[in-house]
Amino acid sequence: MKKFLEVMKADEAIEDDAADRLDALLRSGKAPKPDEISTALFPPPEDEKNGAIGDGA
Repeated sequence: MKKFLEVMKADEAIEDDAADRLDALLRSGKAPKPDEISTALFPPPEDEKNGAIGDGA
């Protein structure tokens, strides 16, 4: 797992925060669901996290 995290962080296409979230998810001791993996790698924008709807225009 340590090497996997190192490789993910070395990949310029993957943000370090995303790598850390995925690492924590994989170490949680349960099999992650596909949507949990997607959320770890691609969290929703701040406005969606706060319940805002629409494009803000």
